[in-house]
Order: sequence, then structure tokens, then C-alpha cells
Amino acid sequence: MKKSPSIVKKAKIYTLAFSFAIVTYHLWLYFACNSQLGTVQELAFAVIALSYAIFIKKFRKQLAKVPYLLLAINVFTYFITNVSFWIHAFVASSVKSGFVLTANWYGAIISMPLIWGVGLAIHAIESVSNKGYDSIEF
Repeated sequence: MKKSPSIVKKAKIYTLAFSFAIVTYHLWLYFACNSQLGTVQELAFAVIALSYAIFIKKFRKQLAKVPYLLLAINVFTYFITNVSFWIHAFVASSVKSGFVLTANWYGAIISMPLIWGVGLAIHAIESVSNKGYDSIEF
């Protein structure tokens, strides 16, 4: 009988797939959309964000059994997502003449990291106080 992959291996696969999706999204945004964030681009990003939520929801109990794994995935996803938007904004403003950070860009590079960061800080405090085992239910 074939043994299913461990949750740590699933987490590694998730991080690779998520990274690939984010890079692909930013390449599409840069080359096909001229770095303009609009409804279509935001919906495309929402699909990537939904994949994160589905992964966490599906494997929540398994992830919570490994100390700090759920927190590590949250930190990784926060870092990759936000840094990718900051790098994209920097490159686009440096290379593309006439590129202007619109309100949508301010949401992506200021509001999203701030709001998500508060939740991440709460998650980190909760995780550390429980010695790495998450008990927050959603």
C-alpha cells in the first residue's frame, strides 16, 4: 500500500506551488497588464489567495500537530506575497516611464501587509504561548 506524503512534505510542495503562482502572477501583471492593478488583476490574485485558504483549511489539523508549522507557512506566505508586490512596484516605477502607484497599488503595498501583519502577530503570540501548537479555530 502506498503511503501518503507527510504533512511537512505537503507543506514544502505548497510553498513551491505558491511561489510559482506568485511569480507567474507578477510576470503576467508586468508584461501583459503593464503593471496596472484593476478588477481582473485583483480577482486573479484572489484565486491565489484562495489556494492558501483552501490548503490551510484542508490540512489544518495535520499542520497543527507539527510545532510551528502552521505559523511558518503563514510567515512564508506573508513574506512571499508582500515582498513580491514591493519588488514589482519598485521595478515598475524604476523601469516603466509613466508608471504611477494607483490606489490599488497602495492597497497592495501598504494596507494588505499592515492588516495581515496584525493577524500574523496575533498568530505568532498564540503559537509561541502554546509552544508551537496552534489552538485557534476558524
